[in-house]
Amino acid sequence: MKSLIERELRGETYFVDLTTKSGILYTDPRSVDAVIDSLETTFQALTFEGPSSTTDPRLPVDGFSQETPSFEPLIHLLNKITATATQHLPQSHLSGLRFHHYGHKVKETYDSHRSLKPGGVGIIGELPTQTGPGEEGDKKTALSWKTIELSVESKGSVSEMVRQIGTYARCSLLSNPRRFFSLAIGFQFKKLEAYVFAFHRSGLSSSRPLKVTTHEGFNSLVRHIVGILSFEDEADYGLDITRSESMFCINNHYYEVVRPLFVRGNLRGRSTTVYSLQGMDTRGL
Repeated sequence: MKSLIERELRGETYFVDLTTKSGILYTDPRSVDAVIDSLETTFQALTFEGPSSTTDPRLPVDGFSQETPSFEPLIHLLNKITATATQHLPQSHLSGLRFHHYGHKVKETYDSHRSLKPGGVGIIGELPTQTGPGEEGDKKTALSWKTIELSVESKGSVSEMVRQIGTYARCSLLSNPRRFFSLAIGFQFKKLEAYVFAFHRSGLSSSRPLKVTTHEGFNSLVRHIVGILSFEDEADYGLDITRSESMFCINNHYYEVVRPLFVRGNLRGRSTTVYSLQGMDTRGL
């Protein structure tokens, strides 16, 4: 699947400032400045020695030597920014967003040979859990792609990061046919560089590398996350408002989805889907 994603994105990957006035993550600069000012102490202490926590995220000044230890501090940093931003922003479509270190299987596979295990996820609220042993005998988390708003991955190379996160974006788009794009955050753990990705049917729009231990990189990451938390409604969030998952509105008539007849399960290009529809009697509505 990663090889398929690489082929689909070859020549269709672009550096884009998603936070410009015409970008999907643009928001009021005054709100961004207020959040950045509130996080100045967090930035100043980011590379101090000591354990990392949600209230006091810590990163090694020379980066991480391995992938696994980088996840918890990265999640701490994302949650610190999110919690601070929430104090300065009105209610939005993604209010309540919280990041979690994950690493478990997600329910749906969408024609993959095996279930995917995103290292981190952004969902509304806390992780749901279900009682029962997982593969390693632990309690497993019952999570669906339908509830994952963003995926998070940490890798040693950007190419591997994109290949891996692209498999998550494909599942995100297939899980909700209303989606026009899928957001993700990547982290190059050796250089401490974050990337904000928007996967869409034309390819991948990526931020420049954001080195979070510099003022410029840290502030830009904050700007992107504030933009994510500022989607006012479903349309802003890239959801098709002419339909729901089970219903279409065509020429002011409503049709219920009976079943999908064909689904082209690709990440890029035409997302051709053929449905069997049934007209609905809405006279009593």
